[in-house]
Amino acid sequence: MSFQVITPSFGLAAALAGGLLVIDCAACFVVARLFDRERLITGARPARSASAAAAAPGTVRRLPPVSGTS
Repeated sequence: MSFQVITPSFGLAAALAGGLLVIDCAACFVVARLFDRERLITGARPARSASAAAAAPGTVRRLPPVSGTS
């Protein structure tokens, strides 16, 4: 724009805003798919066992007791 190659207009601003909106929505979708809440809390990936996969949604899994604490 400073070299007057592209002339600023409302159509150009709307097209750039639409492009940024598409990029933002796609990035939000990708980040939501990669987000792993349990890894953030515990620092380890969850163990995927057959019983855990077959549990009904909303089922609370109990953690084993921590040994070696004083």
